[in-house]
Amino acid sequence: MIYYHRYPADYAIGAGGLSMIEDGAYGRLMDFYYGKEEPIEHGRRYNVARATSPAEKRAVDAVLAQFFKRDGDLWRHHRIDEEIAKAQPRIEAARANGKKGGRPPTKKPPGNPPGNPPGFQQVSQQGAQGKPGGETGHTSYVNNSVGSSSTSADTSQATDAQARAVVGLCKVLLKLGMRDVHPARPELLELVDRGCTPEQAALTAAELALKKAGMKDDPDFDPELLEKFASGCKQHEMHLTDRQFETLRNSVPSLGYLRSTLIGRAHDAARNGDGNATVNFGAYGGPARPGGNGGRREGVGARAERARRATDGFGEDEGY
Repeated sequence: MIYYHRYPADYAIGAGGLSMIEDGAYGRLMDFYYGKEEPIEHGRRYNVARATSPAEKRAVDAVLAQFFKRDGDLWRHHRIDEEIAKAQPRIEAARANGKKGGRPPTKKPPGNPPGNPPGFQQVSQQGAQGKPGGETGHTSYVNNSVGSSSTSADTSQATDAQARAVVGLCKVLLKLGMRDVHPARPELLELVDRGCTPEQAALTAAELALKKAGMKDDPDFDPELLEKFASGCKQHEMHLTDRQFETLRNSVPSLGYLRSTLIGRAHDAARNGDGNATVNFGAYGGPARPGGNGGRREGVGARAERARRATDGFGEDEGY
């Protein structure tokens, strides 16, 4: 991002207690995060903030601890992730326009005099003698655009909703241990546009991880291991040893592979006549069975409900 919105009121409320050196560190960290559209690596935190003295390094660590959240070797910021995701549609549109040679020149309505703003109609008021455009008359311009404010508001609401959905999807996958996830990833935007929900993505990613780790449908493991892992349960809640838990986390698929799997299953469900393919994304759908539960396996509703626990707490403000 070449620029980002700065909200002085929010900043004063959330970061008003910072010292001058901490305030400077916070600004540099935010500039890097927005500019690169990526979280801050723990090992490069001092380089990012250009901190050299012990006091400057302590300020960087204090700001990270207060406003950021440690995720392995990365420092993430909830609010910045949301703003980056919210800006992606605008950035993609600008990029597409750039490839086409830029925005086309605005064409003025025919008959407008020089300097008449586009979308405004010339109206001549009558002078004292009742003659249009007389010596005492003057010309004004009337805005002919209709519904521009409502259209802008609808677009803004749609963008905000998409950003929240992308962040929710991003967080549930990060909770599973997926490392290559960020709100700016086009794969996440595509999944959200196609109607994929966090619980569907979590269940599918968990299933792929269990299969790769050799734990899927294994009677030696907890029969609800799929749902528990998808919902973000702790190691002891899944009754796994340290080695088993590490193997499972390392088996989580990449975002690209998860996207391909979800889209492939959605297409399969559509070919099999599942009318809800776009909604359920084919994650656990399939051909309808006589006497079945709407063509889905029994227990899918319970699976989805348990998987929704993975999104608990998402959207809560974690500071500016």
